Amino acid sequence: MNNEIELQREIESLKKSPLFNLSLASKELFHSNFLAWFIENNREETVQFFRDKFPHFQLRELTGVDREKKHIDITIDFNDGYKILIENKVKSLPIKSQLDGYCANLNRDREVLILLSLYPDEYKPFLSYGEVLNWMEGINKQLANSELEELKRDFYITKDYIDFTRNLLAISRLLMQNDSIFNFHSRSDLYREFYSVRLHDIFHKIKYKGINELVSKIISKWLVEELGVPQEDHYKLYSPYDYFSRGTAAVNFNIPINGDPKFRKYFEIQFQDNMLRFMLFSNKCVSRQNDIHSIELFKGYFGFSQISSPLFTIPNMANNFNKYGDYIIYKYLLVNENCCMDELIHVIVDFIQQTILNVNQKQQAIDEFLDAPQTTNDNLSWSTFSDSCTSNVVI
Repeated sequence: MNNEIELQREIESLKKSPLFNLSLASKELFHSNFLAWFIENNREETVQFFRDKFPHFQLRELTGVDREKKHIDITIDFNDGYKILIENKVKSLPIKSQLDGYCANLNRDREVLILLSLYPDEYKPFLSYGEVLNWMEGINKQLANSELEELKRDFYITKDYIDFTRNLLAISRLLMQNDSIFNFHSRSDLYREFYSVRLHDIFHKIKYKGINELVSKIISKWLVEELGVPQEDHYKLYSPYDYFSRGTAAVNFNIPINGDPKFRKYFEIQFQDNMLRFMLFSNKCVSRQNDIHSIELFKGYFGFSQISSPLFTIPNMANNFNKYGDYIIYKYLLVNENCCMDELIHVIVDFIQQTILNVNQKQQAIDEFLDAPQTTNDNLSWSTFSDSCTSNVVI
């Protein structure tokens, strides 16, 4: 609860900032534009700042600052063709493949791409907003006692920018902390607080990415230590990903039915907002949903027989399938507010593990049913960990 109170205090501080309210239309563009303006007006200090960071670059003079050049947020040109390229992430999380793509055509002797972010990241070179704000503050203090109106104006504008961005930095650090309860769905008071300052998207992205990382760590360890599956083969059994769609974030755990993620036939356990969905994707599953509903082979996956907790609600439509288009059917649980996060993670992990084992052991029967349901042996039931479910996995 203390974490939530601290977040609410930081958000209230944000609301008081004129510059932050001006930034609401497009935060990342606003930050990049402001930083480019500050760099342009403090050229010598910028040269020194990056000379300290990249001593092997012989930086002597800043010759230009560009915005959105070749899709790069900020490009700083120096003497002799040296360039500092900055990818700025404020309302989104870094994507390594995107950064690697930007780096592919760089002249590594004279050009470098830096990730600038509010959130810790393993990508190198990395520049934190905290470091940038400290640098800006040191320069700005020199303007505090200026008698020139123009410099006084720059001082107060820059001070407001530094102050509200420190609020964002504090919020980012608080969001990275683990939660003990589930309090971040779109109907929660905390979500509404973030929505009021248009930060609900990054709020959700961080939280659901955190669930992805925690679940994936447990599953990866289980695959290696319990099933003996080498890390490089995990994708054949299980593939996690998170994203943001329709105002909420989601994390999906994909289990391919025939071991080939490119072949469009799989189970997928999805957690989006407060809905925990159990999905089946197949070319013919929508037209055969009555058969799928009745046979033992799928009852354990769709029956929620393992769930007996007041922290989850089974909707009244639980006996019917929902569908996405013509290829996906699913059922779902509602995760109640204040659900214990440990129990939520345990349920997700348990279902993923059971699904991986069942798909591996009953792959042929599942495959045959989805192609021709009359060939399925109905004696094959979906095993749970309490059954004689072995862990022999074939890759």
